Amino acid sequence: MRRRTLALAALAAFIGCGGDAPAGPPPGAVRITVTWPGASPEAVERELLTPLEDATAGLPGVARVDGRAVESVAVIELAARSPAAVERLAAAARDAITAA
Repeated sequence: MRRRTLALAALAAFIGCGGDAPAGPPPGAVRITVTWPGASPEAVERELLTPLEDATAGLPGVARVDGRAVESVAVIELAARSPAAVERLAAAARDAITAA
């Protein structure tokens, strides 16, 4: 059940979070942001960041995965091998997160 909650939270964060969202990812990248209010950076890394990195690192078209965990937030950026592949990478990331 916890994995399903994680997947749904990540998917919701991935799809969009409203008008006060931070600047988008750099060109040629997909950014995934997941929040866990009140969680320590260590818990965020262990329970959110690492599973999401594992789920997305092997996706076709991923050149690099950069992740960071801070209090209450995990952020992962997936750099695409080519700018033209970003949409395919975003769709693959959505599928991988949903299946996690």
